[in-house]
Amino acid sequence: GDFRAPTLVIAVPALEEALAAVEAAGGAIVSGRDPVGDMGFSAYFTDPEGNLLGLWESATAG
Repeated sequence: GDFRAPTLVIAVPALEEALAAVEAAGGAIVSGRDPVGDMGFSAYFTDPEGNLLGLWESATAG
């Protein structure tokens, strides 16, 4: 993906479920679940038109 341009990132409660929905809708995973420090997890995908988008799942305190 082109990570040089601003990328819309959508917060989701369950990253794996969101990635499955992306693929079911015709999107393609660019970068799977990656930890971001102790803050949460990110993933990136392209939609069927080729736009790069991101997903974010916050870490839960527990």
